Amino acid sequence: MKRLLLSALTPLLLGTFGCAHYDRARADYHEDRARHAAEHGHFGKAISEERKANRADEQARHDPLP
Repeated sequence: MKRLLLSALTPLLLGTFGCAHYDRARADYHEDRARHAAEHGHFGKAISEERKANRADEQARHDPLP
């Protein structure tokens, strides 16, 4: 029963407090998407993806978990 409760609460806790590793991975993903969009001439999409990457980087700086 304890395992079930812990497995149910873990995503909630990580979502609440944040995990820097997850946010850095998300930032890297969006930076790759921005680079790919810019290479193909989709500059509006590249700007959007870069903003998402910057937001994820900012969240990673403030996350209490590594």
